[in-house]
Amino acid sequence: MKMKNRFYYIMIATLVLYLSGLHSLMAQETTICKVLMPEISDIYKGECKKGLANGIGEATGKDFYSGEFRNGLPNGQGKYVWANGNVYQGEWKKGRMNGFGEMKRKIAGPDSLTTGYWIDNEYIGKKKDIYTLNQKGTNIVDVTFVRLNNEKNGIEISYFKNGKPIPAYSFGISERVGRYGNIVKSDFTKTLISVTFPFTAEITGGAYVFDFSIYQRGYWRISVNVTDK
Repeated sequence: MKMKNRFYYIMIATLVLYLSGLHSLMAQETTICKVLMPEISDIYKGECKKGLANGIGEATGKDFYSGEFRNGLPNGQGKYVWANGNVYQGEWKKGRMNGFGEMKRKIAGPDSLTTGYWIDNEYIGKKKDIYTLNQKGTNIVDVTFVRLNNEKNGIEISYFKNGKPIPAYSFGISERVGRYGNIVKSDFTKTLISVTFPFTAEITGGAYVFDFSIYQRGYWRISVNVTDK
């Protein structure tokens, strides 16, 4: 009888140690590979490299993500589900929506579906380009677009000839998509403030006319290089 009890206790102890070790191993498997987005960093299951989620995997926290990872962040194709029920499925880069995808938002009534291109978590529209020069006069050599920041929404326009700024005293704008608050004018720069994007307009600066579209919000600088030929 004593031998049976002893054998019973040994079996129980062995089972407890086994389950404890298994639990420790499972905990190690789910925590040793880190996800660097706090919203999905509680539990990770999938491929790992140098202690970070890398490859195909699933990450759960307040939100949920399933898809490709690189260096601990969603990168490549993946599906992200927010706690409020919104779902994005598409391309990712360094933990942000970048590329083509679709966003389904939970609202009252039918869900809202937005399909197109995204840059740094911002929807820019159906086109991949963040800006286009639609048309320019023959006396315009080229037009360059530079996004300076995303802290305020505006467009400043300057004219240059032979590399030197020139004034544009007669300045007109005819917007077709989007709107702006007002224009701040100086001799060499005209600035549209409180711009709503996407924005499409025809700009007339004296004899120089061009038409453009900008799809990504932010503060933009447009430089217009002109010639008298």
